[in-house]
Amino acid sequence: MIEFDVDMGYLLEEGELDCVVLNDENGEHEPIIFMLGSEINGDTSDGYHTFNELYHHRAVLFSVVVATNSGRAWKSKLHHDGTMYDGMFIVGVDTPQGQATYHYDMEPYWDMFWCKELERAPEWDGHTPDEAIERIGSLRDMVFKGPRGRR
Repeated sequence: MIEFDVDMGYLLEEGELDCVVLNDENGEHEPIIFMLGSEINGDTSDGYHTFNELYHHRAVLFSVVVATNSGRAWKSKLHHDGTMYDGMFIVGVDTPQGQATYHYDMEPYWDMFWCKELERAPEWDGHTPDEAIERIGSLRDMVFKGPRGRR
């Protein structure tokens, strides 16, 4: 086991590398233990949330973005070229800076997104995940003009 202090950034002890323990020097958080060679899946946690929980939170939050921008939003069971990942769909919103899209599982998410359904999604513009979230933020800028927090 190797123990690493997150706040101080150094190894606490040396040994055989079979797991990594991240400690909080102030004791405010429980240590996070990563077993090396263990499977990372939807149940993997950072000590607060699992990947599955975070994926669901993102879906719910993006569904609100889509619902409040329904004139700019769409969903489709097919990419522009007719392909799609098994059991999934794509949903997107057109922002002032370009597309922002995510793929979700059909169940339980399809009905959560209240927007027009397209036979095929628009062609992907090459945006990255970082660009997608930046573009989603540009929708906020359309609503909140002037000093921060004022309409």
